[in-house]
Amino acid sequence: PVFIEAAQFFARKYPGLEGKTYIEKAYQDMFGVPISAKKTGALLQFYDKMEAYYASHPKETLAFLKICPDNDVPPNPANLVAKTLVANALFNIDESINKP
Repeated sequence: PVFIEAAQFFARKYPGLEGKTYIEKAYQDMFGVPISAKKTGALLQFYDKMEAYYASHPKETLAFLKICPDNDVPPNPANLVAKTLVANALFNIDESINKP
């Protein structure tokens, strides 16, 4: 749960950003360099898939958000879950694990 909490905290830093804009900003802030088009495409596809899934499964969305019980449920909870999962993926890619 700690890693998901950290990813959700990171995702909440960008409340007005969604999709490609969020991915580009999150990557830039995390690594200090622009993201490649290939990585953007892969993460955007993942983001869209997760947002669609959680938008159609509200009980699972709320259960996911309860991992961080001190947070309020946002107006678009599926979007926060998708952003959280993208942040978690960013925490686990090579650039995050193998810094020069």
